Amino acid sequence: VCFQNPAPGEPTRAGGKALTLYAVPEAEPCPSALNGTRRVVMPDLVGERFDAASRTLAALDLDRVTPFHAHTGRRLDDRSRRDLADWQVCRQQPEAGIQVPVTTTVDLWLLGPGLSCTAPSPTAKPKPKPEAKPKPEPLPRPSRDFGSGSGSGSGSGSRGGTSGSGGDGTRDGGSSGGSGTGGGSGSSGGSGGSGGTSGTSGGSGGGSGVGFGQFCSPVGATATTSDGRPAKCFMGKDGAARWGYRSG
Repeated sequence: VCFQNPAPGEPTRAGGKALTLYAVPEAEPCPSALNGTRRVVMPDLVGERFDAASRTLAALDLDRVTPFHAHTGRRLDDRSRRDLADWQVCRQQPEAGIQVPVTTTVDLWLLGPGLSCTAPSPTAKPKPKPEAKPKPEPLPRPSRDFGSGSGSGSGSGSRGGTSGSGGDGTRDGGSSGGSGTGGGSGSSGGSGGSGGTSGTSGGSGGGSGVGFGQFCSPVGATATTSDGRPAKCFMGKDGAARWGYRSG
């Protein structure tokens, strides 16, 4: 008996009013107020089959039950209660022995027949990450060599003159600054006579160990750089002759 009417201690006239008693089953606690929400003691369902646990909860009017997979935690709403009938209850919420209102939703974590609640499901092996391909190393750029070097060159030639007063002359080649040197010589002469012309012209130059960009003389002379590359004396836009790369 949880409540009564008339209340205890209330004066009544004999035979004038009926006594009303409000009671609950022995295993069920009394509600906090008359006509309040029923409260029940949560039973221990761990180890029970799901169909037996469902019947126990239904007898206490706890018919709001949500099943979960015990290892993955995934809800099993897509399975019918008939499919889950043989599954075992591994965990429950609320826990056993707690007073709960009959409107409480009970969560049950289940596992299929023959499986252990304590043994976790095998975890999926992570896929190996593909190895990054190494980037190709950039090719080194050729550097222009302005290093020091030395070289020498010489040339000679003769040119015939016209008939007349005759004459002779000499012309000396110049030398260029820097670590390379060069020189040349030439002569011209004439022979008297009937005014015929004769003569030969020629010139040659050579050098070794020069550097690209160094001043050179004469224009057209060839040489080899200190690292073995062919060079030729070119006239630059600024009016100065410098060694440059000789192709062909």
